Amino acid sequence: GGDVFTLAELEHNVLRAPSCRPKSFFSKWVLPKSSYSFALTTADYRLNFALSCGSASGLATVPVYQPTLLGAQLDAVASAFLARTVAVSCRSGGGGGGGGTA
Repeated sequence: GGDVFTLAELEHNVLRAPSCRPKSFFSKWVLPKSSYSFALTTADYRLNFALSCGSASGLATVPVYQPTLLGAQLDAVASAFLARTVAVSCRSGGGGGGGGTA
C-alpha cells in the first residue's frame, strides 16, 4: 500500500516541489508531474548542495543523512561546496569602498 515513484519524482515532486520548475521547453515532457501530500512545502536552498554532492562537481562521497542531524548535515554540505568553489578577495585602496582619509 505504499507510494512507488521514480528517483526523478522523488527529487522534483517531493524534495524540490516548492522550488521553481525549470522553464526549459523540454522540461514539460521530461519532468514528472505527479504531486504528493508529503512533499516539502518550503524550499530549502541547501537541498541543491545535498542532491548534487554525488555528481562529478560534488563531494567525493555521498553522505547518509540522519533525521536528528539533518539541519547540521545540510549546513555542512553547503559549506563544504562553497569552500571548494567560492573565493573571496579583499583589495585595499583604489576601490569604491570608502574608508579613505579626508
